[in-house]
Amino acid sequence: MAKYRGIKGKAVLGGVVVGTPLVQGAVAQSATSATIDGAGFNGVVRPGDTFTVAGDAQVYTVQTGGVVGDPTPNQVAVTFTPGVVPGGGWADNSAVTFASNSVAQVKDWQATVSRPVLEVTTMGDEARSITLDTPDWKGRIMALLDYGDAKQQAFIDAVNTNDDPTALAVALVAADGKLFWGDLLPLNARIRAQRGALFEVEFDFQGEGALTPNWN
Repeated sequence: MAKYRGIKGKAVLGGVVVGTPLVQGAVAQSATSATIDGAGFNGVVRPGDTFTVAGDAQVYTVQTGGVVGDPTPNQVAVTFTPGVVPGGGWADNSAVTFASNSVAQVKDWQATVSRPVLEVTTMGDEARSITLDTPDWKGRIMALLDYGDAKQQAFIDAVNTNDDPTALAVALVAADGKLFWGDLLPLNARIRAQRGALFEVEFDFQGEGALTPNWN
């Protein structure tokens, strides 16, 4: 079990990436999947994110994404719609541009990474046998949300009406140059304070997929 604590970061209603993403390998016309990589490429690509590729005016929508760097550093496999439009497809190392999403400030966070224990004892064993399951992470975040932003307003409204808030991509900063990328689902949320259009929202969360360090 490992515990990390931080005092800043960002929570994004949608995906969030940094670096210079590029198409890895040539991608043929009509293809609906690709791998995106690049030096310094990190973050989270979420379903619903949109992107364009250099030389192609079509806007593509991510169907499945993931945390960049899980399992391979600085890359992520995505599926998307529609299929690749240009007749020649996409060339290797074509630049990829993701649209911006709504970003909220993380004021405080705590995350715990652990591996649950699985019982593997079988009948006839003289003693209990166990193994460790795949890693799991969960914790708490306090974020500053702006009611003047449409996506953040929808999140706050979901909290107020006890509806399901949207999943979030997060960059959790532990220190300068040291952060974690992850994709998470809020389990509950509490509005702690309001300053005009700004709300402090605190919620417990369950991580989905990997909590990936970017430890420079």
